[in-house]
Amino acid sequence: MTGTGPRPRGEAFLWLAFLGVFFFGTYGWANAFTATRTDVGVVVWAWERHIPFLPWTIVPYWSIDLAYAASVLLCATRRELRVHVARLVLASLVSLAGFLAFPLRFSFERPAADGLPGSLFALLSSFDLPFNQAPSLHVSLLLVLWTFYAGKVRGPWRWAVHGWGLLVGVSVLTTWQHHAVDVVTGVAAGVLCLCAVPLRLRGRRPDRHETVIGLGYLLGGLAAFAVAAWQGGFGWLLAWPGLALTLVAAGYLGLGPGVFGPPEAPWHWRVLMLPVRLAATLSARLQTRGLPGFAELAPGLWVGRAPRAREAADLGARTVVNLAPEILAPGVGEGVFRVRAPLLDLATPSPEEWDRAVASASAGWSAGPVLIHCAVGLQRSVLVASAVLARRGIEPAAAWERAREVRPRACARPAQLALLGIGRAPCPPFPAGPIPGSRPPLLDRFCGHALAGFCKAMTSLEAAWSVPWDPARPRIFYVNHASHADSALVWASVPAEERPRLRPVAAVDYWTAGPVRRYLAKRVFHAVLVERQTTGRQEDALERMEAALRNGDSLLLFPEGTRNPGSALLPFRPGLYHVVRRCPWVEVQPVWLENPGRGLPKGAVLPIPLLCRAFFGPLLPPVAEESQEDFLARARTALLALRPSAPSGVEAA
Repeated sequence: MTGTGPRPRGEAFLWLAFLGVFFFGTYGWANAFTATRTDVGVVVWAWERHIPFLPWTIVPYWSIDLAYAASVLLCATRRELRVHVARLVLASLVSLAGFLAFPLRFSFERPAADGLPGSLFALLSSFDLPFNQAPSLHVSLLLVLWTFYAGKVRGPWRWAVHGWGLLVGVSVLTTWQHHAVDVVTGVAAGVLCLCAVPLRLRGRRPDRHETVIGLGYLLGGLAAFAVAAWQGGFGWLLAWPGLALTLVAAGYLGLGPGVFGPPEAPWHWRVLMLPVRLAATLSARLQTRGLPGFAELAPGLWVGRAPRAREAADLGARTVVNLAPEILAPGVGEGVFRVRAPLLDLATPSPEEWDRAVASASAGWSAGPVLIHCAVGLQRSVLVASAVLARRGIEPAAAWERAREVRPRACARPAQLALLGIGRAPCPPFPAGPIPGSRPPLLDRFCGHALAGFCKAMTSLEAAWSVPWDPARPRIFYVNHASHADSALVWASVPAEERPRLRPVAAVDYWTAGPVRRYLAKRVFHAVLVERQTTGRQEDALERMEAALRNGDSLLLFPEGTRNPGSALLPFRPGLYHVVRRCPWVEVQPVWLENPGRGLPKGAVLPIPLLCRAFFGPLLPPVAEESQEDFLARARTALLALRPSAPSGVEAA
């Protein structure tokens, strides 16, 4: 239901026209304005005079212009287009600010060139004066475009993109267009633009303890900036850890763990926060010397520090839940899945952060042995593991005492213990809020029972479960799609008292087409209605599904996106991957419906009496660090394995 939809070509051409005017207008104005100034300086090191002048590299240098224009037209969705355009605009604005604040010029006399390179150099000189140096706009735009194209291709083509990016980056120096300082600052500007857009942070008011920590990081960041300005030259490299420390300070002062980047942080976030992560990893290694690395709170429930190399696999863990965004996490070993649920060290997490962490750990434990770790294994991991035990029926205080027995040095502040329900009312398993359909009106309940009874009478519906469903634990059921009766059949196959917790994800254009469908969708099924074709609203659909899961509901999803009369599956759309990536703690179960396409063929109004069966397969393991294609292939294979012709491994309920 969250397919890619048509490319926004019309909007892309409008943005391209705007970017052309914006780029040449601002860049040309800055060049002309700097040419009139008398305070233009030069920053160059002696070794740069040994950089050869290679006229032919003007060709890859110019290629970025074609890549710039083509990238706008290659965006697949409106959201991708707007994010990409925002990064391009921000790169220009950041470089423009540098051109005006620190005016520099290129100081070497470029040799003459002939042939095609000579023509390209002449064309370049017609509008590009030897100003607009630091930060190099060419380099910052290159990083944005390099990241864009590398995300579009795989295999040998991705290596070709990397080769092109390196060649363009080198050409900035070998065409004698920029000095080295321009390249370094251009890389910094490009990384900043990639991290800044899109940046989703949730503000909250810090307590006194977090404020003190945040101010400490802020002082460290300001000190790094001060030393960088005092030293000058290579001393400006200290601005890198200064910026990283300032971002960590912002996290403690209200922005939360999102300052470390998304859970699956792309390369630019990893580069930006590398100084902090290196320092935090070294600190954690020093603090854990001589301490037991891991402890088992209950069978299969492990807590401890960050695992090294194959330690998680040696423990028998099937899932590793990483709560520490500030450290460098090594590989966990083959066959072990990693789930990230970031919490700030020593801070009290928000209800959303806490719920995500505990739910991720609970889902991991349900799938097999789990290791929950933070940096040193003495606070965040112990708190979350105690909450997992509490949600399995153990008294919160007893769960915490059990954790203290196996991790004697574990500690927590009263505000953190309150999240366990120690000292305050226990927190609910999921955020409190209205539960759609939990107490439906009498007419709605009657219609729901009647519809379920009709489905069972017409199809002799049978359900076979390999893993029973606990409605208190959100689960995504993804189903093969053969008819419009599929939602009703799966919905009817669960016990009546549990149906209000199961909400189909349905196409709004079909289910609101008439009063009967609209009533069923909104009052009986309590469906999550989304656009069938994403006209810029894919993010809205994902947010609706995430909100339903965080409210404790389960979802019924059709990853094919449209009805398929054949026995083979259509290609899966990426919605399933994206919602599981947003909610890695949710359980995922494939469901194969047998015969609904023949029982209610396309165009039919009334169903044909025909035996239907619903096979509920084994749960998919938590989402590993795998690509969209690999995850969807794994989900597809698990669903195909449930076909009656394939061994299902389930027993009739």
